[in-house]
Amino acid sequence: MLSKSIRKVITEEPDGIHVHIEFSGKRFMIRFEVAGNSFNMNLSRMEYINLIGVLMEGKNLMEGK
Repeated sequence: MLSKSIRKVITEEPDGIHVHIEFSGKRFMIRFEVAGNSFNMNLSRMEYINLIGVLMEGKNLMEGK
């Protein structure tokens, strides 16, 4: 049986921020690592989509778009 688990490092910034996303079945687990500290979030598909929307909106605001 094939595993439905996907793990990927999305970004590895020079300032030491690492973001890992793991998808398993119907849940997303996101782990942020900043300066040696780790923060975990377990999200449903809709929560994940909403989080990405908020992050993209913040990125656009910071870039002046």
